Amino acid sequence: MYSETNTNTTLTLANSQGKIISTYTYNTKGAFIENINTTLLPSGIYFVSFRNNNTIETKKLTVIH
Repeated sequence: MYSETNTNTTLTLANSQGKIISTYTYNTKGAFIENINTTLLPSGIYFVSFRNNNTIETKKLTVIH
């Protein structure tokens, strides 16, 4: 996720059934990098969504232990 101005960016992690596992909010400008600790998550498919202003970007995350 990249933002030209300071803006609130919300990162949401949801499981394959749409249940929200966690949500984080950051005030960011420029490139945005976040490490997600998956050690406590069961193996499976998850979706990571980034939202700022009018932009939503969702990526699939596969967790295999």
